[in-house]
Order: sequence, then C-alpha cells, then structure tokens
Amino acid sequence: MVPPIDLDPLSCALTVDAAVGACKHVGSLLVACSYACISPLLLLQCTDPNVPYLVDGTSLLQASAPYEIVSFTNAFHGRTLGALALTYKEQYKTPFLPIMPGHVMAEYNNLESAAAVIKKGKTAAVFVEPVQGEGGCTPSVTGFLKGLRQLCDEAGALLVFDEVQCGLGRTGKLWGYEAYGVEPDLMTLAKPLAGGLPIGAVLIKQKVADTMKPGDHGSTFAGNPLVCATACTVFDTIADPAFLASVDAKGERLRAGLRAALAGNKHVKEVRGLGLLVGVQLDFMAGPVVDAARAEGLLIITAGKGDVVRLVPPLTVTEAEVDHCCEVLAKVLQKASPQ
Repeated sequence: MVPPIDLDPLSCALTVDAAVGACKHVGSLLVACSYACISPLLLLQCTDPNVPYLVDGTSLLQASAPYEIVSFTNAFHGRTLGALALTYKEQYKTPFLPIMPGHVMAEYNNLESAAAVIKKGKTAAVFVEPVQGEGGCTPSVTGFLKGLRQLCDEAGALLVFDEVQCGLGRTGKLWGYEAYGVEPDLMTLAKPLAGGLPIGAVLIKQKVADTMKPGDHGSTFAGNPLVCATACTVFDTIADPAFLASVDAKGERLRAGLRAALAGNKHVKEVRGLGLLVGVQLDFMAGPVVDAARAEGLLIITAGKGDVVRLVPPLTVTEAEVDHCCEVLAKVLQKASPQ
C-alpha cells in the first residue's frame, strides 16, 4: 500500500527524502504524486500545453503518426527505433536496419527544401531542433522556424520541437524556441529536467491532448517520485530569471572569449551557438583536439561531421572557468591543428 502524501502541486513541497519513502513505481493510468508535483511547473511556463506523461527518457519520440514525418539534415532525435528514423547520421541507423518507414528528410535552415516535402494530407508532423546540438551546435536562422510554423499550419501538420538538448535554460532562455518567437504543437524534454536522473516529458497543445485517451501511451517508470522530486528542485532553479540571465551572459562571454583566443588560428572557421551550447567549426577532424583538451583537464566533444568542437558546460559554470576554457582550447588547438 502506497503511503499517502499531502502534496500541494503548485508549491511542490515534496522532498527527495519523502519521495524515497513513497511509491517507487506507478502504472501509467494512475495519478501519481510525482506527476502532480512536476506538471504544474511546466504548465506555468508554457502558453497552452499539457504534460500528458513523464517517462524514463527513452520513449519520447516513439508516438506513431498517421502518415509521413519530416525531419532535417544533421538532426539527432535519439537512438530508439522511432527516433532513430528521424536522425540524420547513417552510422547510427545501419546496425538497426530496416528503420521505421514513413519518414522524409529536408535540409536544415532551408525553407524551400522544407516546403517541397511538407504536404497537406500527407505530412503528419515536422520534427526540428531550434538549435541543433549533435548536428554541430547550429542555431536556426532567422525566419526558418516561423516559416515551418506557417507551412505546418497550411498543411494541417503538427510542429514538434525537440528541446532535449537546447531546452531548459541551455540557450539562456527557458525554452530554446523563445529566441525565435515561434511556438510548437508538441515539445520534447529530457536530459536537464532532473539534473541527470532519467526523466523525460512531452508538452502538448490542447488540440493534441484532445485526441489522446487513457492507455494511448504507457511507460514502465513514468512519473517516478524520486526523480520527479528532484526535477521540481532543478526546474525551480533553472526557471529563475536571474539564473537564465547568468547563463546568457556566460554564453556571450564564452563565445567572445573563444573568438578572441582563436582569432589567429587559420583552421578555425566559425564560433557559433546560443547560450552555453557552443560549437567551434574547424576545417579538420576534431578528435585529436578532444584528446588533447582532456589531457589538460578540459572535457569537450565533437559534433557535426566530426569537425566541430562542441562545448556544453554546466549551466553553473563560473566566469573564471569560462576564461580558463578559452585559454586551454586555444593552446590545444594550436598544437593539434595541421601544420
């Protein structure tokens, strides 16, 4: 028997200790104390969404569509089979062929390419990252997301923003799409929501919620109380306007510092990104740079075709750490660049 917990959903007074002593698992059709805790927080930050379910991070993008789903070049949406079909890199797909049918790829940041494949009566949904992470830390260009919104409205298709990487403060705004003034019909969230513990959420507009009924979606670990209690605290921290302003300022400092420190390196083609999602475009494979940086105590990773250095520091990174990062990266790039 699950012990009752007196919980005010809006105050989210459930502590981690209380969660540990409460239910560890609830079925998808039960109203969990954890669900009541985290849902209002997300609802308060969105215009017209619902939070129909919280999952363990692996089934966010597996909802089936009546017909075609559109995604974009360099996209990364996940490694489960449904999400994998929308992902760009063939190296991820090859071991799992055949991939789910009914998918069409268009060119990222190219509205003409998108318009050629988004068709009324054929396209069910369009998936896009407002800022691509795995694809190379590439922000959407001005007008691209607005154009997709118009194309989807005209075609009667749903516009889905994948904010697993760029959402929840990463760009200096709570949601990545806020930089563009465009709202999706659905939005996927995961990694940052519980500070590293496994969680995911899908926020949906009312018109989408109205088509769903109990039992349409299920998940073994949906609404885990321990994880959701953590998510309440994490969300409160990230959603604070002062915290978001600090992320934005540190992102500006990082990009400006990198541009200054790397200005003399002819192999550096661009420093780009939003907030603390930053990419350094090189004209050679970045693997050796990653190895050299790790030896100096700097953790970075590649992105894009392998020729982008991806920097995704903690949102709590200090200004001193940002400056140190720029110094170290300039040093290791000088050593690792082709002569």
